[in-house]
Amino acid sequence: MYWFRTDTFFPLLPWLALALAWWAGGVLLAVCLFRLEERENLLAGFGIGLTGFLWGANIFGRWLPAGTTFVAGGLLVLAGGIFVSARELGAGKFHAGLRQLRAGSLPGLAAIALGALFLQISQGVGMFDEFTHLPLISTIAAGNLPPRNFANPEIWSAYHYGFHLLGASLVRLGGLFPWSAFDLSKAILWGYAVVLAWLVGRRFGGRNVAGWLVGLVLVLGGGTRYLLLLLPENFLARTGAMLELDGNEALAGEPFPTMLSGPWGVDGNGPIELPFAFLSGTAEPLAFAHAGVHLLHVVILLLVWLLAGRGRGWGSLPVWVALFSLWALAWETSYALVLAGGLLAHVWQGGEKFSKPRAMLAGINVETAGLLLSLPIALLQGGTLTEVARGLLAGGGGAGFALRWPPAILSRHLGPLSLFSPASIVVAVLELGPIIFFVPSITRRAWRKLQDGEWVWGALILSAWAAFLSQLFIEHRLGSDFARIPAHGTLIWLAMFAIMLGEDQPAWGPRIQRAALWSCALILVSGLVILGTGLTAAAQPVLAYKFDPLDAEISRDLWDTLPPGALVFDPAGSRAVVLTGRFTRATTGDYLFGNQPDPLFESLVLAPLAANLLEAGFPFVYADQKWWDGLPEASRVSLSQTCINARAEYWDDARLHFRRLLDLRACASSP
Repeated sequence: MYWFRTDTFFPLLPWLALALAWWAGGVLLAVCLFRLEERENLLAGFGIGLTGFLWGANIFGRWLPAGTTFVAGGLLVLAGGIFVSARELGAGKFHAGLRQLRAGSLPGLAAIALGALFLQISQGVGMFDEFTHLPLISTIAAGNLPPRNFANPEIWSAYHYGFHLLGASLVRLGGLFPWSAFDLSKAILWGYAVVLAWLVGRRFGGRNVAGWLVGLVLVLGGGTRYLLLLLPENFLARTGAMLELDGNEALAGEPFPTMLSGPWGVDGNGPIELPFAFLSGTAEPLAFAHAGVHLLHVVILLLVWLLAGRGRGWGSLPVWVALFSLWALAWETSYALVLAGGLLAHVWQGGEKFSKPRAMLAGINVETAGLLLSLPIALLQGGTLTEVARGLLAGGGGAGFALRWPPAILSRHLGPLSLFSPASIVVAVLELGPIIFFVPSITRRAWRKLQDGEWVWGALILSAWAAFLSQLFIEHRLGSDFARIPAHGTLIWLAMFAIMLGEDQPAWGPRIQRAALWSCALILVSGLVILGTGLTAAAQPVLAYKFDPLDAEISRDLWDTLPPGALVFDPAGSRAVVLTGRFTRATTGDYLFGNQPDPLFESLVLAPLAANLLEAGFPFVYADQKWWDGLPEASRVSLSQTCINARAEYWDDARLHFRRLLDLRACASSP
């Protein structure tokens, strides 16, 4: 009941065939449009094909049916690869490229093995907003492109849904349940990201050990909050009194020393809860990437790093436009930061000859051109940036942004850590980890790379600094989510630090090199604990948080079979959205601009009548035993009328719990 909506895996074969098509197209584009090393073509081609497939599907989704839009996205990449390779055959690049693919087979197998490891862990945990990700995957698979808010379909969804397109394709074409598609999407991207990190480290570090270090640091690298456990308890108590906790940490209501030494109390943990002291509020190691959306951002960042400066000419421009446009759809904050950093790096490279606008445009490189062309697309293609632009044009204000004072380092879990407080500074330094002490030398190295003509190093380091500085003076209503901006900078610093540490010629003198090695060890401790804790969930797979086999049976029968546009009432909120692919109406706002429960929905949860549900626009009701037994007698009688049809109903073996989907439409015409 975990994997497929049918009894066999055969529905996955069309998706696999399409994946091979866009992968082949991506490899052809990589071979013909870029100058890559032998080991890089196969895996770079996978990334080019994947990003082109997802971005194309999002564009085609405006005009084509749900299944066709994914097929069109994949075939677009294949057609582009065939077209480009046909033009390049005379130069022998096509056949030479095919002979090189074998060199990338071993890293490809490593990506599969690593993805399988992460899949085992993901199957056993249900944390990080599955109530948002699973409904989005399900409704996109049913044709919701560009997506409307599944809990308030009157408005567009202001969310970064680029990652969810992959899961939606697995649901639509592969026959998977939304939860298995979610986990498999994460696994594919996770394994690929780790091997892509190895390629980036190997390329710029000059040897294999640099590749291993970059992969290891991105998987396990985080902060050193756990070192706070070594400080006196009275210091921690005084510091805790100054913290502005948010989310689960604020709800816990525990003293800071107690919270620090205990588990992280979030829903969906595995058998052993994650220890709070080993988490990071400023960096998210890939071992902790169970939300999934972060993974596509990491993949695109590494792919841009690998491809930049390797183009054979302006023929690669469509690849860059697709890459950057999908980045805006997947992780808009990092896209905006790289857009700013990339333009600044371009201006710096031009120097005095760019004193006039015409000269500046004449000297533009293909990567910067791709960035510029992606901007209007990002504002029109859907997702967060589109809805922010729509809100600003409608006079909706600045989407929750305000100035911050006093300046502070932002931690996802501990809130803003004021730079005017010595105690907060100590906590902030440990949250960031020892990487902060190496930032000056990292910046100098990146700057020299920029001066040597490597645009991407300048774009990334400038974006990292923009991310770090922005948190000091800007705040957002969604404080914990805004922490992804400084996390972008930490990610880049960590990757560059690992490259420098793994180079054949030491980047620092002997003493600092030893300090860098010890610092690297400290950085990896938290990730090792997180990964080890996650492995305890590998042996206990679950469907998803708060879903059980009865829900899966309903989904098998009814996913994408209800009338298009129909609303489903479910007292649990978005559960029925996942199972059916249809919307509900449970909120009056949106994720970005403020979600509020719908008062009408809440009143119907407590005492629904068939007539009231129909009047509110709900022709279908998803009921479970717990909710049903708690209803007033009048509600149960009203929902048991002969005009109500049970479209599907399942009981457990003990006949104690049920799930049923009720069809109320016939009652609308009853006297």
